[in-house]
Amino acid sequence: MTRYSVAIPSYRRADMLAKRTLPFLLEGGVSPNDITVFVHSHDPQYRQYVATLIGLPGVGIQVTEAHGINAQRAAILDHYTEGDALVQVDDDVTALMRTTDGVKLTRVDDVDGFFRRAFALTRERGLWSWGLSAVPNAYFMKPGHITEDLKFLIFSLFGTHVRHGHPVFTSTVPTKDDYEFSLRSWWYDGGVIRFNDHVAKADIYRAPGGCQDTRTVEQAERSVESLIHQWPGLVRRNTRRRSDFPEILLARRARHAGHSVAIDPPGIYRPS
Repeated sequence: MTRYSVAIPSYRRADMLAKRTLPFLLEGGVSPNDITVFVHSHDPQYRQYVATLIGLPGVGIQVTEAHGINAQRAAILDHYTEGDALVQVDDDVTALMRTTDGVKLTRVDDVDGFFRRAFALTRERGLWSWGLSAVPNAYFMKPGHITEDLKFLIFSLFGTHVRHGHPVFTSTVPTKDDYEFSLRSWWYDGGVIRFNDHVAKADIYRAPGGCQDTRTVEQAERSVESLIHQWPGLVRRNTRRRSDFPEILLARRARHAGHSVAIDPPGIYRPS
């Protein structure tokens, strides 16, 4: 049986975590003993987190000194053992949804079963990471469609195997880090598993707290320019999406044999 752990990076969302995110996981069959919430020691809601988790026996809390979501994700990886199967779930995720007809979304009740199957399939296909469709709209999803090529794995909910020091986990941008992870996973591993018929229901950028308390348009613009430079031909601006923040799209590229960890992304030049 496939074993996995669940890590939830959280900031100023103790109430939402208690009322929506944790119930979604626990009611979906995920063992409380496999869930750990990661919070910053200076989070203004720290005491509220502690009080919440005392009432949920088994669910762990890990206090870090990591500032910002990128540093928090690095701290999460350091917490686990090499090779561990790890699901990261954002603190605004309230459900796992799927489409079977391309018309409507239905709730996935057996969340534990899905996580186990996702990791089993990822290993079976010789890959390391999996993710979900990025847009919670059945019309943009494909029933029964699982891909292995270059796809965006949104960080709302994704799974990976811990590999300490591996360049897939290198973060060089203040935002768009899930795009960078997707690109690096495809570059080094050869591909990623994406379940194009499943999606996380989340209050991205709407619920108070979380990363939007600190992210800025300027940070996003620097990230876009950096990723376009590092990944020539693989990243382009999404000019159709209306947003105050710049958005990007990834090019279509097939699964391949992967690259050695000694080979940098195509736009990075290191003089010998």
